[in-house]
Amino acid sequence: MLPPITPEKWQKYEMLEAFGLAPSGYAGTAIHRYAWRDRSRLLRDLEDETRRDRGGAFWVVKFVPQRLSYLLPNHRIYGMQDLAPLRLALETENSRFAEVWLCKTDVAPDLFSVAGRILIDRREGIAAQTIEQVWRCSPRLIEKFDHDFPFAYMRAVRPNWGWAARIENRFVPVGMALTPNRQREDLGRVLATMFPMRSRLLRFEQFLFACGCDVISLEYKMEASSLRFIDWDTHQDRRVLEQWRQNPN
Repeated sequence: MLPPITPEKWQKYEMLEAFGLAPSGYAGTAIHRYAWRDRSRLLRDLEDETRRDRGGAFWVVKFVPQRLSYLLPNHRIYGMQDLAPLRLALETENSRFAEVWLCKTDVAPDLFSVAGRILIDRREGIAAQTIEQVWRCSPRLIEKFDHDFPFAYMRAVRPNWGWAARIENRFVPVGMALTPNRQREDLGRVLATMFPMRSRLLRFEQFLFACGCDVISLEYKMEASSLRFIDWDTHQDRRVLEQWRQNPN
């Protein structure tokens, strides 16, 4: 049984659905929620899934407090070897967490699978949007990008929704068969899929700006032909949620 109060992090997902940036009910089907006291059951379920997998997926386990909605502890599980550190964390973390969540991402070799984030800074004018995209991994790993990064990465900038993006940086690790043209095409495919959503994105952006935000980070995921926004972050998350609860329309 889950706690009676919905964590702030979950409310952020509900906002994405309310603004039409994620399918209705998507979070409820994509994220498996467990009360913190039931975390041993999550571990058993994850062990079963990992044992059945044949290298076509990875999982993210998120530790969720009631009143914090960003920079939450994440554990990425790529195989059975990653379960021991997760088990230790589940056993040693204290009760400051209300829930623990499990989410699966498909990265089968024949599946189009990318993720990224769009940083919107209304103080920057002509380069107000910075788009960073990674291939076959979590967008949270963008924070760890360096010369030893094990996944493909691309960064581009543009003034606003619907504008062409200018590539600033691209990276492909040694041994990965991903050409520069293919990388640009993949980013273009994502932005073209996103283009029909621009009116909803602008409405969401303007709501956050009206709440006092100057910088917004939007995370997205695209698997096959399905694109959805999976998270957002600002320095005013709590204020944004309070304003939305008062006026959810």
